[in-house]
Amino acid sequence: MLVWAAFPIAFWRGDRTLAASHVQLLDEWSTGPSFGYWRAWRQCYEQTVALGDNDRSAAFQARLAAILKTAREPVFGDVLGTLREELAGPESLARAESGAAGWCGAELLRAHGERLLQQGDDASAAGPEKLFVRAMDLAGAQGALSWELRSATSLARVWHSQGRGDDARAVLTRVCDRFAEGFDTQDMRRAVTLLKSVGGNRGTTRRRVAVSGIGSC
Repeated sequence: MLVWAAFPIAFWRGDRTLAASHVQLLDEWSTGPSFGYWRAWRQCYEQTVALGDNDRSAAFQARLAAILKTAREPVFGDVLGTLREELAGPESLARAESGAAGWCGAELLRAHGERLLQQGDDASAAGPEKLFVRAMDLAGAQGALSWELRSATSLARVWHSQGRGDDARAVLTRVCDRFAEGFDTQDMRRAVTLLKSVGGNRGTTRRRVAVSGIGSC
């Protein structure tokens, strides 16, 4: 439960303190000589918590490399890629493309799109935009609303930068309106902040979303 649920959920919500406490529990639980596999997870998670902001420095790249070196098999890359976009490498993208990544395929597609934007590999954002649309479609088909929110936020950000404010507002509003809980999560806060920047607080949604200190969708 710590590896597959408790830690990732805490990290996805943006609660790094809780995530760190789960790492400590995992460290205490995986001390036996036959727990090498779980210790690898503990090490990956511990390093991910301590990764810090991407300042594009050599030190940051070294920390990324250390995490990926610890990852033992493709499933590590799948999970880690949902925690930090920088950890979603080519193998994870290939697994998402083939369907092998299953539950997190949509998020890996989105993460790869974000990496392309950060690297400036596609000045027009056409490549990332297509990945975000595909990620949204896949998340919608799987009923993965949280992944769909992340993809909608990424897509809306691209459209907003292109002057397509109405499109950005519409795509993000449609997803926000389907939430009945989780309004205090990191992802929802980001979505709300983006909606406010494109004029999404003008009564365009069916329901006001109570997010402390931010306002409404």
